[in-house]
Amino acid sequence: MTWVTYPYFWGRKSQWDERLAFDDPDPLFNQFLKAGYCRVSLPVRPGFEGAIDHFMTYGELWNGGPLPPISSPLYLPIADEIAEQLDRPGDEIPQGDPWFVRIPTTLVHLRPDDRLPKWKQDADGNWVEA
Repeated sequence: MTWVTYPYFWGRKSQWDERLAFDDPDPLFNQFLKAGYCRVSLPVRPGFEGAIDHFMTYGELWNGGPLPPISSPLYLPIADEIAEQLDRPGDEIPQGDPWFVRIPTTLVHLRPDDRLPKWKQDADGNWVEA
């Protein structure tokens, strides 16, 4: 399953302030909580694509017969939309020197270095940090 989230203003106006108030240390989950709309792509068993398209287009189950084609000229493949959000290289031309950006976070860094703790068992069988 893949998804693309859209900003809070894609949702109901009455919920805008509620969406903006959500906060979570995990940036992806926080983005999901604050989203006003989410476009989801689910895998479909081969051979059932047309039936799913018919249901999504007309809101009714397909009961056989010729499958309707994807006919909307406004259709945007979700793969293209995801690639665009992931900054897929295009025809951009860099301007100036790159710079570093620091993003504030509520995550806590408990150690002065980035190493994980190492544990060993002492003579009493208790685990202690090495």
